[in-house]
Amino acid sequence: MGLFDRIRESVEGAIFISEDSTPTEEPVMSEEQLAGCEVEGDANQTAQNLLSEALSELDKAGVDSTILKIQEILDTWGADCSSTIVLKTLKVARIAPEVLQQDGEARIKKINGVMSMVDSDAEQVFEKATQTEKDINQAINDEESAYTADVDALNKQCEEDIKALREKLQGDILARQQKRDDTLTALNSQKAENTKEKDEADALKSAVSRMGTEQIDYINKLLGFLQSQQEQT
Repeated sequence: MGLFDRIRESVEGAIFISEDSTPTEEPVMSEEQLAGCEVEGDANQTAQNLLSEALSELDKAGVDSTILKIQEILDTWGADCSSTIVLKTLKVARIAPEVLQQDGEARIKKINGVMSMVDSDAEQVFEKATQTEKDINQAINDEESAYTADVDALNKQCEEDIKALREKLQGDILARQQKRDDTLTALNSQKAENTKEKDEADALKSAVSRMGTEQIDYINKLLGFLQSQQEQT
């Protein structure tokens, strides 16, 4: 089962709702937006797709209505320009700082929603994978014990029977051994898949956490240029 299938089951259609959401609040992402985000085996690309899709609606407003306008100003005047210059530039461009402030806060909320949902999914994966691993190990132990008991019983019977029956039972032992081998092969394959799923969930969690934190830090940096306006008001 893929990441998004698990999320759909766990939240029953409410995709990527942040922790502070209410039942009537807009979800961070719709199920339609979610489709196509996951890139199997590539946690970094999946994380980037999730974060980009979560912010896609905000991006539609255009740079003049988003906090990214601050970056455009910094690119023009230099990264070390003051908040005063930023605010004066916004005034000349007739762009309300409050609009950019609201966009920046909305972006942080969206990113936090993605990070929260992926964290929750990773925890569910770890819990399920840990239990599955225990079940598989127990099944392996049970199969080994059953195999030993079966072989012992067959050997005892073989010793008590005539040569023809002994030969038949030796054939049964080989068949039982093959069944044991087939069973262990299947169980070990399940165990490997379970470990892979856990590792992929961990990689995705790390990637989302890293990228999300970097984007939040970046947005907070841009928001800092609006502080002078807030202090004046």
